[in-house]
Amino acid sequence: MSDTRRLRDNQAFLRMLVECGDNPEQAKQLIRTANAEQIHSISEILHNILLKNVSLSLDEIKLLRRFRPLIYKLVDKRTHWTKKRRAIQQTGGWFPILAPILGAIAAGVGQSVIQKYV
Repeated sequence: MSDTRRLRDNQAFLRMLVECGDNPEQAKQLIRTANAEQIHSISEILHNILLKNVSLSLDEIKLLRRFRPLIYKLVDKRTHWTKKRRAIQQTGGWFPILAPILGAIAAGVGQSVIQKYV
């Protein structure tokens, strides 16, 4: 599946994930029930951040540096999606920081994809 299609198909999941940033239990439950495509969409967003296809402020970059090992693990294509999901579950403290960044990127990607196909 192409990356833009994956993000478009999982846009509702990403929005729910961002909206529950204040409620860690709800975010944990969403991650626990996430399927392979949803985990891959999170990985794709992080991959684009690493490739600098997404512009971030210096403050956002500083926040993400604390979670560098986790981000590299999530981006690694050789890591199975269940191990990625487990890594996200075990390091739950990173998500409230990353949620606004994921939301902004998902919204931007979703809009550009929708405009491209409409």
